Amino acid sequence: MKFKFSTFILLFAILAPFDLLLLKFLPLGEKAYGYGRFFVEFAMYLLFFMLILRNLVHGKLFTRTVIDVPLLFFLIVSVFSIVINRVPIGPAMMGWRDLWRWVLLFYILANLNLDDKFHRRIILMFVVIGCVQGLIATTQHFVGVSDIFKPRASTVEIGGKITNYKVLATDNNGFEKGSGVGTITDAVQLATYLLICLSVLIPLFLQYVRTGMVKRFGNYIIFIAIMLGIFMSYSRVSVLFALLAIFITYLVAKELRRLFPIAIVASLVIVVSLAFIATVPSNKSSTYYNPRLKETSPIDNFTQLFSSELAEKSIQNSRGFVVENALPALIKSLNLIGYGPDVDNSLLKLVQRDLDNATPFANYRIINDVYWIGMITCYGLIGVSIFIYILYRLFKMTMYVYKNTESPYMKILSLAFLTILIISIPYTAVIRTFVFRMFALYFWLIAGIVASEFRKLKEQTMIEAEEEEIREQYNLTKSESLISA
Repeated sequence: MKFKFSTFILLFAILAPFDLLLLKFLPLGEKAYGYGRFFVEFAMYLLFFMLILRNLVHGKLFTRTVIDVPLLFFLIVSVFSIVINRVPIGPAMMGWRDLWRWVLLFYILANLNLDDKFHRRIILMFVVIGCVQGLIATTQHFVGVSDIFKPRASTVEIGGKITNYKVLATDNNGFEKGSGVGTITDAVQLATYLLICLSVLIPLFLQYVRTGMVKRFGNYIIFIAIMLGIFMSYSRVSVLFALLAIFITYLVAKELRRLFPIAIVASLVIVVSLAFIATVPSNKSSTYYNPRLKETSPIDNFTQLFSSELAEKSIQNSRGFVVENALPALIKSLNLIGYGPDVDNSLLKLVQRDLDNATPFANYRIINDVYWIGMITCYGLIGVSIFIYILYRLFKMTMYVYKNTESPYMKILSLAFLTILIISIPYTAVIRTFVFRMFALYFWLIAGIVASEFRKLKEQTMIEAEEEEIREQYNLTKSESLISA
């Protein structure tokens, strides 16, 4: 039986949203259970090294990709920052790992020859699992998070950094009351994952792959289930960007005329359904309240996003304060290479040196919630500029694939990734997207699939150019065989 990298990647991608739930029922000690949380990541490292060995046997290392050079420059900037700021190697490597660990998945997939069978399965995976997670989260909103979905508390030490997993082990602390967490056990991570699933689902309505009425109706049901899941996660900005994703997809596809009879009607159904099923009385008070302390409906939770009280509180104590104070301080200090990849140490230096300890919150890690500012703190203005350039290179690559591929499944995946790329810029301003596993893993998964198709298209273009050159050399027409030459 031939070993297929793509099969194992598909299995790991299916497993990731459920691995914590499955781990709970395995007879593992606390330490083994803690490290078991990293099973998918460790498996990716193993696949990466196996791919290196396979390529070396065939006399090559890796196929070049569009992000190789800027990624190398980002690494150089990081090393300079580590040396100049005298950052310990262990914490620095852990910080770099948090941001870039899943990029290895990109390189694995970029070096594989993937077919439409694999592409179709990836799309099916997002659609089905997104629907399942949405339904579970909606159920959890009404009946609560069952003990079945609560992982075991554990403590893990990697690279000198101790991580505690205790949030859901004790009464849903740290999350909004009534929020659903799916099998992912984290409401925000669930929302980021469902947003990616939604981005893959929406292009199906454009009929790149022709489907009958029954399947189209099924897609509407799945759309509603995923949107409900995002609402029930109580992640306000994720709901906002989910609605925005619909518009962006149709805009990029130049199909805005088809948006109204499909997306708008479906969105209205969701809003009406939420208004009908909301069991918690609507809070009409104009005073801001913390949904972690006071139970509220998903609709009230979302509409608070537009309240002046929330904006004022944010400016005084949260992300608004960070944007208003930390960003100007970083720019004024000309922090070109940052304080190093060790996130905790870098944020502490920002507070002590640039903000003079004048923060209204004791937990300085809140600054990292505005992740672009967190990245500037760690990697400086140069590092962030390179990172944004990497996203730009990915965008150009994906647009090329979307315009030139003949595969309807790659049309869907490339259009989905264009939407994800566009959304990721503002989304990262409020959520740590690229360090959250459920966003970063699938971001680089789709990026790698697109990179594989990009390579094939470029190789095909080179072959066609060479054939055309031979035809011109021997004065052959397109209908004449090159063998005769």
